[in-house]
Amino acid sequence: HSSTQVELTAAFNLQCVGHVRPEAKGGPKESFATRVEFLNEWLPWHSQSVDRGDIPTLKVLLKWIANGQHQTASLLVSPWMAYGCSIGARFKTKDGYGTVSKIREDDTCDMRYDNADGKTVAFEPLLENATRVARAEYKANTKLMLLHEGRCVDALVLKYAGFQHGSRHRLRMSGLQAGGESEQDIDLNESNHCKLTLFPSCARYEEARGLYCTKVLEKHATVRDQATGQTLSIQYQHAFLLKDDEQPPPSEPP
Repeated sequence: HSSTQVELTAAFNLQCVGHVRPEAKGGPKESFATRVEFLNEWLPWHSQSVDRGDIPTLKVLLKWIANGQHQTASLLVSPWMAYGCSIGARFKTKDGYGTVSKIREDDTCDMRYDNADGKTVAFEPLLENATRVARAEYKANTKLMLLHEGRCVDALVLKYAGFQHGSRHRLRMSGLQAGGESEQDIDLNESNHCKLTLFPSCARYEEARGLYCTKVLEKHATVRDQATGQTLSIQYQHAFLLKDDEQPPPSEPP
């Protein structure tokens, strides 16, 4: 019931985060929660890990004087947590990878999804909406293996577009289905490329991958039937997974 405004401070760094205003005189009685007012501004948060789905908490201190005595109290509140980001920041949402292209006055963002039509979508950088991802940045003449139109092709970096454009690079691609080479601006992410280090080209990688798959198939081509003791060929075996309320499929003729 203090007649003066009481400041709210964060316990971990003593920064002011709001205040408790006194009750209005002559009006209806107000609850304590109604008189608690937090600042409408972004404040830095101390380093800590917040897992997806967890509710972050912040200890807030109140100090005031009543009847000549110093009084203290503490509140446990759940702040609105968001990523601090700037133009060029990279995120992954349920719809894919994207780059922040604009910060709005209400702290939401415009985000452009990778290799889309260039249109932007509204995006709130909250922990439950997205996860941060690294920004790819390569020097000119770096060799990449790029997943383009459903197949891997060789790509040579010509130029990095700059951090404002996220992970966009100018690439010269070869080994396309249409034949020849093509230069395009491509948004690189964790799912569509890798740096060619162990292999000189995509063709050599595919050759090694095919050889490995052949060896695996040869090694695991048969399985021993524990019931009969016979060795059976994998290619003729079928596994059926049924729920309790499902009926097995009709038997196929041998």
